[in-house]
Amino acid sequence: MKTKLFLLATLLLMIPFTLMAGEKQGYVYFENSDIVLPMRLQDIASGLLIDGNKTLIDTINGVEQYSYNFTPSLWFWISAALLSVALVCVVWHKASKNKRKA
Repeated sequence: MKTKLFLLATLLLMIPFTLMAGEKQGYVYFENSDIVLPMRLQDIASGLLIDGNKTLIDTINGVEQYSYNFTPSLWFWISAALLSVALVCVVWHKASKNKRKA
């Protein structure tokens, strides 16, 4: 029951974003939003990491076949997430120290 409720809530939350979103040059584009630039930067960073780690396997009738390695991109984003959590903890710790002194 909880799983069905969770899936229903997720779908209901996705509907407004799906209606607001439009595809523009391969990006999910939100009108008048501050998240467009970070989304594009994420896309560029992931693209560079994935494109830099592809291997040409074969060429068939002039069409190149590649194998993609997503591991560097995966570790980059996991490291970025862990670093952001660590920075939040450091700032939180400093703020709590300053609060105690005041």
